[in-house]
Amino acid sequence: MTPPLCLGRTMGPLWPSDISHLVRDLLMAADDGTEYVSAVQILERLPPAVRERLIAESKAFGVVTDAAHRVDGVEIEYFDREGRSVSAVLNSGGIPDFSATARYRFRPVE
Repeated sequence: MTPPLCLGRTMGPLWPSDISHLVRDLLMAADDGTEYVSAVQILERLPPAVRERLIAESKAFGVVTDAAHRVDGVEIEYFDREGRSVSAVLNSGGIPDFSATARYRFRPVE
């Protein structure tokens, strides 16, 4: 069960730990775990108050990306500049460099 919308601190910026439970729920709901979603798609699906606050803080994609990386069971598919795909499961090591783009989906840890 998802906790009520709680953003931790009422003052100050939002951090990945403040929204990771929301990102987890969004990834779990994305097409029963078969659909990969981008940080942009995750941001679009966040509650409007959270999305608007992240955008106002000018760090929306960094916080969303970091929150997705905190979700146990997230599978990340990276694409390099040439469009080649490399899949990696979080915590398995070998994070690609910053030139790669990522998409996320939830795969429960067994």
